[in-house]
Amino acid sequence: MSRELVHTVTRLLTLAGLDEAVFHALVWRATVVLAGLATLKVVASFLTGPEQGFYFTFSSLLGIRVFVDLSFSYVVSILVSHQAAGLRWSPQRFLVGDPEKRQNLGILFRIMSVWYLAAGGLLIITAFTVGTLFFQHTQEHTLGIFWYRPWAMLCVASGLSLMLTPLYALLEGCGEVALTARLRTGEVLSSSVVFWAALASGFGLNAAALVPATQVFYQTTMVLFRRKHFFRDVYQAGRNLPVAQILREAWPLQWRVGVSAMSGYFIFNFLNPLVFAHLGAIEAGQIGMSMALLSALSTAASTWVNTKSPTFVMLIAKKNYGRLDELFFRSLGRGSAVMIAGTCIIMILIARMRILDSRYADRVLGLVPFACLAGTYLANYVVFALAVYLRAHRTDPFVSASVATGLLVAGSTWLASQRQGVLGVCVAYLCVTVISSTYATSVFMRCRRRWHGETTGSQMFVTVPFQGS
Repeated sequence: MSRELVHTVTRLLTLAGLDEAVFHALVWRATVVLAGLATLKVVASFLTGPEQGFYFTFSSLLGIRVFVDLSFSYVVSILVSHQAAGLRWSPQRFLVGDPEKRQNLGILFRIMSVWYLAAGGLLIITAFTVGTLFFQHTQEHTLGIFWYRPWAMLCVASGLSLMLTPLYALLEGCGEVALTARLRTGEVLSSSVVFWAALASGFGLNAAALVPATQVFYQTTMVLFRRKHFFRDVYQAGRNLPVAQILREAWPLQWRVGVSAMSGYFIFNFLNPLVFAHLGAIEAGQIGMSMALLSALSTAASTWVNTKSPTFVMLIAKKNYGRLDELFFRSLGRGSAVMIAGTCIIMILIARMRILDSRYADRVLGLVPFACLAGTYLANYVVFALAVYLRAHRTDPFVSASVATGLLVAGSTWLASQRQGVLGVCVAYLCVTVISSTYATSVFMRCRRRWHGETTGSQMFVTVPFQGS
């Protein structure tokens, strides 16, 4: 009886696309979503409306980390996956096999460690300076909130957290997606509990810094120290190798991903500071809360594609395009379904809060601007998935589209905030995103057809026959 139950559950998970990596990643994403929702509830309960605006504006301003790290870990993870494809795990949990690939893996880890050590320090200085100037310039919207000390502590803790980025990037690139997901689940739970306790204890905005601070403690104790032999072995394998050669290999993709990441700041993080500066802290809190809800949903939906990224890279290296497309389109469809269903549920809850005149109703946007924002997040999710597929080929043809979209979002929403308020900002955001996502889809079809030797663009949504296992 128990064997039959296990077999049935396993079959259901398989049909849902939940292999071990996806299952643990789903648990992590689900934890992120649930903890995020709980955090939003706690924030709405223990912070005032203006303080909520500061809280989300803090988060958006810290998004400038993309200007110092340039998403380097993403590029290196792809290169690591290419090297790890020729290695295997020993019973002692070391990577063994081709000596040249082990050496290349080691030098990638060394480069990434130095990069993020510098990026973390630069983030502390840059974020603190930019944020301080921003809040001083928008003094009329601060409403007597004491923001200086919370912002300073948050910048320092976030910089230290950024320095530890190579740990997860290396593990994921080596195919340890399930392990990384389990570790991140524990990290989310611990940092969330600390944050909730701090807010409930009256820490106010000072509690924001405890999230990255807890992450630093967790990654140092649970990841770095517990797996120090693995990290040391990989690090030492990269001695006396030509760093310039590795950097030349990474550069063609890195500059594209870096530019796209910087453009992404204006696409995903620009709205909150913009609304804060032009409309006020309360309005910034509403749009920040709404974007946080949709971001949590997008995080959950991206699990199906994100966890397959190392597999995409390995299948491309083996030229197994049939299996690649089968996995990708199936994952994209399931993630899109999650986005649509989740959006409908959230909108029903918002409508219910409005009808019942809940005290939390004024902490989120109204239904119409929220619907516009939701459409934007759905379109961005599709573009994100297409980008994962294309970047697995170690290139990024979306770079020009990302730059154009970032500039258009920044310009259109800035103009809308001057005349049309929050609704105008959301409508402008949606219009630009729909246009850019349509263009991105055409680029995806063209690149896939050219790279894989396909003859018709109509094949985009046709599953290529499965070949091999």
